Amino acid sequence: MNRPLMRADSQEIETSHDVAVASSLADWNDLISERFGAIHVDAKTGSTFSANLRCTSIGDVAFYECSTSPACVSHEAAPLKPGQAAAFLIKAQIEGQSRLTCGGRVVDLFPGDYVICNNREAYTLDFDCDTTIVSIPLSADNLHAITPFPERLSFIKAVPENPIRNVAYDYLESLLRNRVTGLPCQSLNRLASMFLELAVLSISQQASNDVQTERLRGSVGLFDRCRDYIEVAFRDENTTAKCIAERMGVSLRSIQSAFAAQGWTLTNYISQRRLNEARKLLSSAGYAGQQVSEIAYAVGYKSHSHFCRAFKAAFGETPNAARSILQH
Repeated sequence: MNRPLMRADSQEIETSHDVAVASSLADWNDLISERFGAIHVDAKTGSTFSANLRCTSIGDVAFYECSTSPACVSHEAAPLKPGQAAAFLIKAQIEGQSRLTCGGRVVDLFPGDYVICNNREAYTLDFDCDTTIVSIPLSADNLHAITPFPERLSFIKAVPENPIRNVAYDYLESLLRNRVTGLPCQSLNRLASMFLELAVLSISQQASNDVQTERLRGSVGLFDRCRDYIEVAFRDENTTAKCIAERMGVSLRSIQSAFAAQGWTLTNYISQRRLNEARKLLSSAGYAGQQVSEIAYAVGYKSHSHFCRAFKAAFGETPNAARSILQH
């Protein structure tokens, strides 16, 4: 650990206070969207709903403790603005249980579990029972103090068998449940800092273990996962090698190695999938009225001229010539 994640010299500790309280789902959505933006809540019971969001600040660390009845929380993707740093949250399950879903990944959270969320990605949290979950904002700069690749930690849960994970959670419970009342401010600040450091460290260990497990499974499994994702996302012009690596939670080099083992580069594979789809659309009567440029954009190409060059290189003829042959 290179340096503390927070200053330990702050002497002021704010008391806990309610940020938002609501018994109506409409009121709750209004309160949440006003304060936190791209979040929407759907209740799972038609007749009752209640929620309470409490904030406890210890030094530089803010703990947002939310208790709610069964619901589904949807977080929309939030692209970074120019000059804006990536934002992360540690989500810790205190009571009840929930299921976190993001980009095909599913993480079940039980009391004592925590995970790091990347606020640039869309995700959902499903609560099947009354639940309490704590969110702790964590900047990318702070994460870089422990790991050089914080994005790789997103949506990875430290397993209960990890002793560091258990110690970190004990610190969190102590801070939230006032078991450390009477300690000097400096000591409380350090406890909060230690929770963050240990939580990130335990998730880093799990991420490392996951990478090793992935290697043992071989590159075929990773290739298949990427191929399945490309099949869904290849029409999006923003589907790039970097994007796929982030979605899979592995390094770009790992994905490149997996595709190389199958005789491909990732870029060529995506390009060929787009071109095959374009050739299919050019032969379809349903697309007879579409311009070639419209078909190019529909399969994920940003440039009409780039598409035409790639198409001719792949099939030995221009898109217009292929359309004429295929439709007759």
